Amino acid sequence: MKDRKMPFLGIGAASIVLVLAMVCLAVFAALTLSSAKGDHTLSKKNLERTSAFYQASNAANEQVGAIDEKLWKLYRRSKDKKDYMKRVGRSFTKSKGISYNKKEKTIAFQESITDTQQLSVKLQIYYPKKKNDLCYEVIKWKKEAVGAWKKDDFLPVYRNK
Repeated sequence: MKDRKMPFLGIGAASIVLVLAMVCLAVFAALTLSSAKGDHTLSKKNLERTSAFYQASNAANEQVGAIDEKLWKLYRRSKDKKDYMKRVGRSFTKSKGISYNKKEKTIAFQESITDTQQLSVKLQIYYPKKKNDLCYEVIKWKKEAVGAWKKDDFLPVYRNK
């Protein structure tokens, strides 16, 4: 009988290739799961931030609506523009959470979004010339940082001794 020679790449080499392929597939599966988990976490955070912003925006819209009603009541009670502006100043300097700037004729307030962000709203007050004219205009509706960092807070301070 003749001895048969085994081919160079026999059953052992095929098994090694199969095992390496399975390991590669397992690694890719783990990476895919990790990436999906990260995307899910990021999506949840984005949902929370977006929801918080829209809740603050809704609260600000309600506040603007209340200010609008108050301005129209003051308009109906006033005799002229001077009396109207005087009544507006008296009414809004007493309001909690609302600031009135007499010089600029503006009303400003903030709605909290998160611990580090707020929605700032500023309204320009007008005296309506006709019954259907606006008595205010939104001149600022902006998301801002609370306790904003200064440029120097990020730079190291070197002092000569």
